[in-house]
Amino acid sequence: MAAFGVSSHPVAAVAAGEVAGQLLDAGARHSDLVIAAVTPGYAGALADLAEVWCRVLEPTVLLAATVSSLTLVSGSAAVAPTGSAPGVTGDGMALAAGELGPLTGRVLDAGGLPEPGPPPFPPAGSFVLGAPGALRGLLATGGAGVLGGAAAGPVAVGGALGPDGGRRVAGRGGAVVAYLGARPASASTSALRPLGSPVRADDTDGAVLARLDGSPAFDLLVELTRDGVAADDLPGLGAGLHVERLGDDGRPEGPPIPVVGRQAGGSGLALAAAVPTGSRLRFLVRDAASLRRAVTAVLDATVGGGGRADGAVVLAPPGTGELLGDAPLPTVPPAGLLCLELAQQVATGVGGSGGPGLRRAGVGCLAMSGPWS
Repeated sequence: MAAFGVSSHPVAAVAAGEVAGQLLDAGARHSDLVIAAVTPGYAGALADLAEVWCRVLEPTVLLAATVSSLTLVSGSAAVAPTGSAPGVTGDGMALAAGELGPLTGRVLDAGGLPEPGPPPFPPAGSFVLGAPGALRGLLATGGAGVLGGAAAGPVAVGGALGPDGGRRVAGRGGAVVAYLGARPASASTSALRPLGSPVRADDTDGAVLARLDGSPAFDLLVELTRDGVAADDLPGLGAGLHVERLGDDGRPEGPPIPVVGRQAGGSGLALAAAVPTGSRLRFLVRDAASLRRAVTAVLDATVGGGGRADGAVVLAPPGTGELLGDAPLPTVPPAGLLCLELAQQVATGVGGSGGPGLRRAGVGCLAMSGPWS
């Protein structure tokens, strides 16, 4: 059984007691995995909170991480206002407990290597939260079923860690991971959708797109957004705008590149990485429609099919929680789902659509109970 607790009390100790009490009331003591999330206002107390939760709840593994924002959605798909049960959007802390079979926890160093050593069994999957470099390192090892994302601050792990036990906080650039002995139901996908038709980069200067299809790059983008983006989505469009390079066969070559903004003093577009002149490019956008579609897709893949899992944790870009409150989702597990908004990227390994890597606008989902394989 999955169980959730949430609080927005401004005093960290009180909020921590409230969320732990909600899990105890739900019979979630001695759970296999507890995922703890706090917003930045509580980040300074994260290590102490993790120790308290480990002592009170006695999970096999507890992963604690700082997130940008969090939202708990009840089984009826209603998101409660800030500060009231059963959900909180914005500042707060939350716990999600579930039964995922055999597992163990580790700290990852900045290169993605586990400390104090590898798990005692070949992992069938892993759930990881921390710095992007550590996530990339874990993905580079070729581990199966990696799902996780970049935290917005400190992360810690507690519970049955192996030979040293206790609670540990990841160092700078590190991460925390739960290695799973049985592969859980998990899924990930991109939250980006194509915007307009492919275009040719007529003139580039390193990471600046000067002209596209014979027009100034910024002017062309204005035309595309005018035709392809709802007016309500325009204010938050910047964080979700990317370009991707296309090969001769029309397939993407490499990960999407974020658009940083308009070229200073010019009509070009500044990118996060350089693209060569002559490249075929396609704009991608993350808006309310694409984000909702992505959340629905990962929930259908993990907790659909008759509601086999009774709870889930969703990793998503900023703004997702507000979207979930706008209208009911078609698939919500009976115990609810906890949506954690991450600072930057969602990581996906084997089994994620698009292959392993880090997505700056990805959505992932972990079912907090069986079935397992």
